[in-house]
Amino acid sequence: MKLKAAPALIDTCALAAASHEGAHTEALFHEVDSVIGLEPEEMEASLSRLEGGGFLESYDWPRDGKKQRFYRITAAGRCRLEQNLGEWGDYVRRVDAFLRPRKEPSQAAQPGRGENGPPRQTRNRED
Repeated sequence: MKLKAAPALIDTCALAAASHEGAHTEALFHEVDSVIGLEPEEMEASLSRLEGGGFLESYDWPRDGKKQRFYRITAAGRCRLEQNLGEWGDYVRRVDAFLRPRKEPSQAAQPGRGENGPPRQTRNRED
């Protein structure tokens, strides 16, 4: 199953990847894609949002005989990354609790109860 990543998650991953000095567009894409899976257009939109918001700055630098766009995280980007990481931890705990509810001790292993539901129906045998 492949879940589509929300723009906020893509932006957070892009900020984390760009926090390594000298990250060029292709390297950022491959690093983030390897973790969450995305299309190049999604990465381009993320980088544009982050640069427009002052969280990333870009510069062109020659690499392998041609100019490539490199990104570095700004001070505002580092603050945003730290904020998003805190929110991410809370988000993951809430989603995990929802998807994997814990069994209450009073409901676990009670005779005559289904594993996750109401009491099982039993048939009376007449022998």
